[in-house]
Amino acid sequence: MTTEQRIEKLERQLAATNRRNRWLVGFMVLALAGLGAAWALTQATPVAQAQAAAADNRAAADRPVSLAAVYDAANKKPLVYVLWADGKVTTPLVIMPRIN
Repeated sequence: MTTEQRIEKLERQLAATNRRNRWLVGFMVLALAGLGAAWALTQATPVAQAQAAAADNRAAADRPVSLAAVYDAANKKPLVYVLWADGKVTTPLVIMPRIN
């Protein structure tokens, strides 16, 4: 085997080793990213659940529970009161008659 053949063989081996190393580094990066994502999901789950529960409670308080329609005979206007889940009552909403 001549020196040139040996050098060519070593160059091919070096290229193959470099390819293998690139693949290995790529898989390691993907594995670390997957582990990081799994860790982040396990850490964020209780916080996200607590925030969602708090948001649901706030949203439940923001929903109207009932409507009360009252006719104001003195002013001759129908009024609508809105009762909210947190116990608040809105100021009356005046219903204007449709004019055709």
